[in-house]
Amino acid sequence: MPRMNDLYRTCKDCGETFRGGAKASYCEDCRNIRKQESYIKTKARIAEGTARKKGNEYVCISCGNTYILNGGKQKRCSSCAKLKIIEDAKRNYEEYKAGISERGKAARMNAHKICVVCGKEFEKIYAYRICSPECAKIRADVHNSRRKAKKKKEAEWRTRAPGSTPLSSIN
Repeated sequence: MPRMNDLYRTCKDCGETFRGGAKASYCEDCRNIRKQESYIKTKARIAEGTARKKGNEYVCISCGNTYILNGGKQKRCSSCAKLKIIEDAKRNYEEYKAGISERGKAARMNAHKICVVCGKEFEKIYAYRICSPECAKIRADVHNSRRKAKKKKEAEWRTRAPGSTPLSSIN
């Protein structure tokens, strides 16, 4: 079942469009095929005796020190693994920021908005939702009249008789 934040993605194998999360690369069918192939390769490695086993010592690919294997994908000692996580997080953040910047530029380049006052479609230049100075004046007048009405209501509330409430007039 698709989640709220799933996006439409394109499968790297078959090119089919599917809904998936942030790191989804393959549609469900291709993902199942890949899982099955991975399972077969793992069984072959176990049969050949080339599979890595938990508890054995291996060499860290970053610093060259030995470490004891705790999980199947572990390639680094614990100190190098922490540094790698920080490095990857920084790189991912920079890529994310660059993506946002590019998406923002694209949105600004072909941004068409609808004026909140007159309903006319216009090309957005600034962050406003108004197409012209005339509509801006109309919007400001509406805003000011609402603000004045609110202030008047607050003033009436402050000048009411002590002990009275809005519901006391119902009696």
